[in-house]
Order: sequence, then structure tokens, then C-alpha cells
Amino acid sequence: MKRLKLFYLLVLLLLVSGCSTSIDILLFPSDNIMLEVGDIYDLAPESNRLVAYEVSDTTVISINADVITALKVGSATITATAGAREALLLVTVTAAETEDPITDPVIDPIEDPSEDPAEDPIDNPIPLLTTMSVYFIDIGQGDCIFIELPNRENLMIDAGIGLSGGANSWANISSTLNALNVTVIDHLIITHNHSDHYELVPDVIANYEVLNVYGSGSTRTGQQYLGIMSAISDASIDYNIVSVGDKIIDEVGLMLQVVATQRILNETYPNISSVMTRLVFGDIAFMFKGEGGYSTSNDAEYIALASGLDLSADVLKVGHHGSSTSSMNSFLDAVGATYGVLTTAENSSTGHPKADALARLTAHNISLYQTKDHGNIIFRTTSTSITNIETAR
Repeated sequence: MKRLKLFYLLVLLLLVSGCSTSIDILLFPSDNIMLEVGDIYDLAPESNRLVAYEVSDTTVISINADVITALKVGSATITATAGAREALLLVTVTAAETEDPITDPVIDPIEDPSEDPAEDPIDNPIPLLTTMSVYFIDIGQGDCIFIELPNRENLMIDAGIGLSGGANSWANISSTLNALNVTVIDHLIITHNHSDHYELVPDVIANYEVLNVYGSGSTRTGQQYLGIMSAISDASIDYNIVSVGDKIIDEVGLMLQVVATQRILNETYPNISSVMTRLVFGDIAFMFKGEGGYSTSNDAEYIALASGLDLSADVLKVGHHGSSTSSMNSFLDAVGATYGVLTTAENSSTGHPKADALARLTAHNISLYQTKDHGNIIFRTTSTSITNIETAR
């Protein structure tokens, strides 16, 4: 997991802007690239023309806006063209290696009878609570999910202004958190750079103590994106860039893992870079998709399926508010959810959820809940079962 402040993001934007000359230029730092599965690599071309790429095997790597994502072990070639210039790049992807721990010489400690090793908090962490609560907050057609984790931490996934109902977005978010006496948000995930998922992040930061922010590292040039990143930086909060396979939380009996994402610089369609996460509490699992779907061959559902990670979940936060290009059958097969939640609004200008997406979800025997019908939707669980599903209406 990499950490990147706003300053470095802005530097990256400048680096990709390039310059123009009268002669076509196409140069790369390397034409023989070695990656591990899950790695993201910026080709960083030096060119005065728009660079186009052709990949020989899209199951091994994907490429978007000069950024490679390593999908599986293998090799592939990239043919890059810019004006009259052409370059051939070789990419080799290997399995991710597990680093061996550094072994220090064994030194016998001086025993102190007054110290009781059983009281060491590292060896004996605070036990998990027996319950977890997951709140799908009704903000219209947009996402804000708040989770009271069993390790006594708070997790928020997105904080947007929803379409067709956005006027009440902040009121519903703040009233839900205040009713729970929330003062600290330990983990805030921004799935992607769309207003219905991140516009209210500055408000969350201004009203609650946010300890960590996580995102794909994808960038935009608009004022809204820059303002949100400035709010994070001004509050001295680390912005953590995550990759496929990263475990944001990893404790005995509790795990939050990234199953899909990619970093795209100057992105024009943020949905495909959505940070998709799987939360596991004992035997119970939730899949949170952001707006990931299957609109292109490098969209989030394809990345998740290619990751080789366990995607099974009891509850699926349906991607992209139930659009036609989300929830493909092979992804639904891998998840095998019993329940699905759609963040929707009455009289949506986009027409979400779409009938074909609802048909696929229903065909997989998924019981559906929609915020437009039920308001806030709350799942109460233990580590072995979902004990209750509460709705505001």
C-alpha cells in the first residue's frame, strides 16, 4: 500500500501533460517491464502526440491512460504508436512474492518477574465484539455506507450527494452518525471520483475526526477533485493508494480486502477504477462495489474475477445503482449473495436500476433492498449469521 499526498498527485498531473515539437517523439523509461500480479505501472511516455496502445494479451495486463495493471502470471507485448513513431514493449508478470521476515540474532532477554507476558497487548489484542452493524444511508442515487466494526473501529465507504434526492444527503449522513454518537471515523474509503460518491468528503472531514483515507490514486483535473484532495491534505490525513489484494484491516476473525481497483491518471470514466472491497467478519461477508461493472474489458468486475481472490459474500452492494453494465452473471456466480442492496432514488434521471440488471440479480435468487423503497437499510450480524435487517420504511 502506497501513501501519496496531494503535492505528489499534482506533480504526476504535470508530468503527463508533455510538450509539443515539430518532430514526433515517443520514448519510454524502459521497454522491458517486470511486474508482479496486482502491480500498477505508469508507462510515463515522453511524446508530443497522443499515444495509442495495443496489448497482445489482455488477460495478462490491462492498460488505461498510460497505466498498466498486472492481472495474472504471463507475458504480453504492448505496441505503442504516436504519430509516425512506434515502440514495442515487453511486459512480464510474475507471482507476488512473500518477503521473508528479517531474522535478528537471538538474544536471551533478562527476565523480570514483575512482567507478565500474558498482559502484553500485542500478544493479546482486545477481543472482537460479538456483533457488527452495516448502515446503507439513504442519500438518493449515491453511496454512503457506515459500519460499526467489531474491533471497535468505524468504517465509512463513500460520502456523496445522490442524484434525485441529493438535497437531503448531508442531513441523512450527519443525523445517522450523530444518533450513533460517532466522533471518529477510523477508515474512509473513496471508491472513485464521482460526486455521488465523494462530494461530501470535505464535510465529513470538517465534522468528524477522520484518521485514514483510502482510494485508487486515480486523478482528475476538475475543481471538485482538487478541492477534495486539498481538504484531505489540509487536515493532514494520509491518502493511502490501494492495490488489488491489499488488506486494509487484517485481524483474527476480521478482514477488509481490496478485490478490484486500478490507478488512472486524468481519468475520464472513473467508474472502472472503483475500489471494490470485501469485508469478512467470521463466517459473514459483504461485497462493496462502488460503481464497478463490466462496461469495458478492464472494468472492476473483470479485475475482481481475474484476481483469484475469494469473492463470496452474503450481502452485495450492487454496483452502479443497478445499471445495465453492472452485475454480470459470472460475477454474480462468484459472489453468490443472498441479499443485495441498491442505492437508488425515485424518478432517477438515469433510469437506474435497469430492468435487465434487476432480472440478473433476481435470477440469482438475491433478495433485493433499495434505498428509494426502504430508506436507511441496516444489517445486524454476528460472526456466524445475519441476525436482523432493519429499514427506515
